[in-house]
Amino acid sequence: MATETITYTSLRQNLSSVLSKIELSKETFFITRKQHSDVVMIARDDYESLIETLHLLSNPINSRRLNEALQQDRDGKYVKVNI
Repeated sequence: MATETITYTSLRQNLSSVLSKIELSKETFFITRKQHSDVVMIARDDYESLIETLHLLSNPINSRRLNEALQQDRDGKYVKVNI
């Protein structure tokens, strides 16, 4: 996921193209403003995915199970299931 930092003024002047970049290429934009905290713009589906991941990892049992599954995948440990 690419990131780009732009000023609020630049965002206002290029809003349509920035939104298209976010939508089409999944870029993340950091918007800076004088004497204000930066804000971040990302596509909604990316945001929802981040929130879901945070939710899943916030539960220690889920987190452990997910990490174990990832390790099993890295180790090539699979169980063949006939459907």
